[in-house]
Amino acid sequence: MKKAATLLILLFLIAPLFVVTSTPNFSGVTSEDKISVQNNVPLNIFQETSDIQRDIRVALYDEPNITQTSYSYSGLWTTNVTEIEILLVNAGFAVTRLTASEIDGNDTLRTALFDVFVMVDNTPRESITDEVLNFWRGGGGILSFDGAISFLCYFGVMVPNSVGDHGHGSYWTYQWSTNHTVASRHPVVGEVMIGNKYVD
Repeated sequence: MKKAATLLILLFLIAPLFVVTSTPNFSGVTSEDKISVQNNVPLNIFQETSDIQRDIRVALYDEPNITQTSYSYSGLWTTNVTEIEILLVNAGFAVTRLTASEIDGNDTLRTALFDVFVMVDNTPRESITDEVLNFWRGGGGILSFDGAISFLCYFGVMVPNSVGDHGHGSYWTYQWSTNHTVASRHPVVGEVMIGNKYVD
């Protein structure tokens, strides 16, 4: 009796190790209105972004005060955000213009409301740099043009080693010319040919 009890216990403990189970994955209804069974495929929760249907919400920095901030490299600042706004709206993005006073202490610039913060040749005023950084640290994107690079370097967004320095001369510089020659092809300049010359 003792041998039978031991054998029975071993059978219950070891037998499950050799049993293979299969769980079907039902993918839906086929054209013949029948359920199809596929091999076990793990669910991919990281879908392609094109599968997610929602607008990209853009906060466009439109600060009328274009005096140089204490941390930025000198240069000519602009408030001409209209062209970028038109470009973004025509591409299907939801765009909201924000000034420094609208951002400052109002909990306006946050990832629950916006996906991207766009700066066009203007740096955030000193009073809102923490809010812009918190937006970025919270997963928000930053798209900057021209002089806004001073902010990206000084606060370590683009170059962590540049914290406390606007980065001019070390990580970026201005170089311009009135004559431009296309040296290589790129999708951005798909309509031009190598060797084409353009004059500003």
